[in-house]
Amino acid sequence: MKHLIPLVAILAVFKIELFFAVSGLVGYTYPGSRSSSVYIIFMVAVFILSAGIYGFSFFKNRQWHFADVLGIAYPALMVANHAVWTVFDPGTVWLPKTLQLFIILGIPGVFAARAIRSLDLWRPFILLTEATFLLMAAGICAALVFPFIARGEMVRFLGGAVYQLASYIAAFCFGGLGYFRFISRAHQRFRKPWSTVVNILYLLLIPAMFLGALINGGRGAFVLMVAYIILFAFIQVKSSRLTIHLWRRIVLMTGAAAVVSILAFQLIDKNRILSRGLKRATEFIKWEGGLPVLDFKGGSSGRDAVYAEALESIQASPWIGYGTLGHWPKIGQPHNFILDLLLQWGLLPGLAIFGAAAWLLWKTIDWKDSVHLFMITLGLYPAVYLLFSGGYFTNAFFWFVLLSLIGSKKARDTTYFFTANPAGPNSPASQ
Repeated sequence: MKHLIPLVAILAVFKIELFFAVSGLVGYTYPGSRSSSVYIIFMVAVFILSAGIYGFSFFKNRQWHFADVLGIAYPALMVANHAVWTVFDPGTVWLPKTLQLFIILGIPGVFAARAIRSLDLWRPFILLTEATFLLMAAGICAALVFPFIARGEMVRFLGGAVYQLASYIAAFCFGGLGYFRFISRAHQRFRKPWSTVVNILYLLLIPAMFLGALINGGRGAFVLMVAYIILFAFIQVKSSRLTIHLWRRIVLMTGAAAVVSILAFQLIDKNRILSRGLKRATEFIKWEGGLPVLDFKGGSSGRDAVYAEALESIQASPWIGYGTLGHWPKIGQPHNFILDLLLQWGLLPGLAIFGAAAWLLWKTIDWKDSVHLFMITLGLYPAVYLLFSGGYFTNAFFWFVLLSLIGSKKARDTTYFFTANPAGPNSPASQ
């Protein structure tokens, strides 16, 4: 069970990304639910398995944490709110697609968070996460990168996932592999992770993931990769003492990064596919007077109009919103998790929920804790994705990261995070 439960938890959280990446690896293209039910069957099977480990976690550890209560109470309030709206609002559907997606796609993240946290299975979960990123990277290389390098082809799909999601998955792997190469400690990885072969593999895969994200020109994916670079630089600086040696290292690394970036952009500019992808990925930035300025109107694929319409809807019903699970069929999807909250609950309740979640995370996160750093790396993906796409309540990563961090113990691995010689597989942290 020590490895079976983390494996099910990986499936519960990574299920969508894994499905399309593995499909790309084996050469399968999912044609959609109207032509094939394999995706639906897989998601339902993962839901059942994750419900099983959730129940087993209570059997093995009956202690309740605030995160356990939150993981039950908030979804229950959402369903109760929806039930009230179905009674008093004839326009609210009893069983909307949003409710189905919330249960099948979002709730497994709640189940996985409780199982891993309460049974303290972080080490096997993190080990399997590294293997998962490598598997997804193999799928991205097979479906997107190799056809581009070998034949100059631009593939718009990853196992059936359209260009935007394909770019996001590649950018997510860029960050995940970057974490395990530059940030993680030895006790979080398989044995002998620093061999020459592994180093070469990662140094090849990370740029390949950048190419995989850039080929299709995903704007959110580009923002995600930049956010990962900033996060990792911040972690490295924060975890080190500010000495002359560190400042010299920072200057050298910044200079090297600038040179590599200039050379990379010159190579990209010479390639039609990559230059078009970069142009599309950065369309939300325009230059005025030699300075970069955000251009939401011209480079957001209509998101500016969607956000404006969402704000008008909030103004039309500021006190009670439009219901927690029936608002999309009424007013459309806002493609932003903050707007989602305000449309669900109303202005004041939505801001209160957002503020409470932000405060809990601020009080909980410990930048010296290696498990917290791992969760922050995972959490950056839904944080960026949900700013521009999707819905927070259907996103398993959102629930998993939020409840895992809120329910975690502070400073559990600080000794190993700051050691000059990282703890090996036989250290106490690996037990």
